[in-house]
Amino acid sequence: MLNLYLAPRGFRAPMPADTAVTALTDYLVHEGIVGAFADGAYSPGNAVTRLFHADALDSHVPAEVTFDALRIVSVPRARFLPELRPPGTIRAACGECGDQLASDEIEESLARLRFLPPERVSVTCPACRAVLGVRNLEFEHPVSYARFWIYIEGAGLSRLNLHLVERLGRLLGLTLAVVVEVPQEAVEDWVPARRALKRR
Repeated sequence: MLNLYLAPRGFRAPMPADTAVTALTDYLVHEGIVGAFADGAYSPGNAVTRLFHADALDSHVPAEVTFDALRIVSVPRARFLPELRPPGTIRAACGECGDQLASDEIEESLARLRFLPPERVSVTCPACRAVLGVRNLEFEHPVSYARFWIYIEGAGLSRLNLHLVERLGRLLGLTLAVVVEVPQEAVEDWVPARRALKRR
């Protein structure tokens, strides 16, 4: 299972207005994508499959085309997303020369983002010696640095209906990116299986 963030694209997205967030939740409820609200999260609605790409049911059983919980998250200080990433899974290249950067240096920089704004966090490229701010890194997969996002926990697949994502972004007044998070336990379950296959 995956966790998905619908987060603002870029590093300087404004907070959406309260009226925009209300419009978003009203839309999700009205369209049947989410159901009951309890303990700070929405359950899947009767039309939850509309959240995913139209061909999802061609390759997945209906029980996989859903999620466990959907939360609207707002925090006082911006965070780097995805949050629950296993060490070494975020890869980035130098924005100047394109050379791949060491994953431990990337992790150290991202850890500093918990305490410092992006302007004060940098990485030195070992190839061209350019001093790169976080915004000058070319990440392998979509990431975000945000104070607001939609968190979809326990999704069966990452292919969302992009027309719906765009619609949600318009309601919020933001351009949204789909940021995929593979929780640690899922990686730990998958890696021994790969090792067992290699030994055969």
